[in-house]
Amino acid sequence: MTEKPASHQQQPITALIMGANGFIGHRLIEHLLRHDDTQVIAIDLFDDRLTSFMNHPRFDFHRLDIAENFARLSKIAATVDVLLPLAAIACPSQYVADPLKVFELNFEQNLAYIRLCANTGTRLIFPSTSEVYGMSTTVPLDPDTTPLTMGPTHKSRWIYATSKALLERVIFGYGEKDKLDFTIFRPFNFIGGGQDQLQPGSKPRVVPQFLLNLALNQPLRLVNGGAQKRCLTAIEDGVEAIAAIIMDRTGRSRGLVLNIGNPANECSIRELAERLLARAAQHPVYQEAALAAHIVETDGATHFGTGYQDVERRVPDISHIRKALGWQPQQNIDQLLDAALEGYTDEFLALRNQATHQRDA
Repeated sequence: MTEKPASHQQQPITALIMGANGFIGHRLIEHLLRHDDTQVIAIDLFDDRLTSFMNHPRFDFHRLDIAENFARLSKIAATVDVLLPLAAIACPSQYVADPLKVFELNFEQNLAYIRLCANTGTRLIFPSTSEVYGMSTTVPLDPDTTPLTMGPTHKSRWIYATSKALLERVIFGYGEKDKLDFTIFRPFNFIGGGQDQLQPGSKPRVVPQFLLNLALNQPLRLVNGGAQKRCLTAIEDGVEAIAAIIMDRTGRSRGLVLNIGNPANECSIRELAERLLARAAQHPVYQEAALAAHIVETDGATHFGTGYQDVERRVPDISHIRKALGWQPQQNIDQLLDAALEGYTDEFLALRNQATHQRDA
């Protein structure tokens, strides 16, 4: 492992964020740049959500295909304090539709980043997933004690979870062998504007899926009746937690696996659909569509494909991150849904107008 010179306490923490243009990435960068003691080096193939940062004195963007320019990435990584690889395929429909692509990006590429951090001495902040808990019935889910219970290997829905779980074990291995400095975090259902595109024919995650249905005058489809429960976390709360890990100079988060979620925001997917419609009915952009909407049920195989398998409940134990960093989620379900609706207004209007013109043509 390459030794880095000790940095002065007063120097800004330099974070290398890969997948910077994504849902979490661009919101995290916005949050970090509000703090004088952080500077950001961002890597992505796209920059449409990063344009407002381009002239910021503590922001540096590199349009880089990592698969083709790993040597350049290695040089950049050797100069930073923290590496955060956010580029991932994190949508259940894609786990089923293209499991090998999910494995190649989520496991193979991330394995290279882990080894890079071990070689350069760069601190690794690794985004895992609540999916690693699989179908565990433990409540709440404790990262130190809860068994990870995956479905059968022919259910491709689990390729994302097993890839992330194996990478976590690899990280611990490098921590023991090469003294890799790391923190692993597991997000629980981050919700907010810009999560997935409202694209006809696609199958995004649950809130953008419902908004896509509304825009196209389609029913809101509840997979397996919508009885399964999730704990919803506002993206604003989520990025505050990740930023706290990045800016942790105390070392209290070192070597830990941290759940990032809001156990107080547990609700069924059916309840989520009903609450989203209720909030949308009070918003001028969504009101007409929400009042005309209805809910139907479908089965998982019809919606996602035969490789899908559902999980009934996921409640995070967040005592570790609360103790280490003092983080506590703030937004309740209605607040995060209002924020998500506001974040999608332009995209929703554009798609709804397009659908109206097509019907009238």
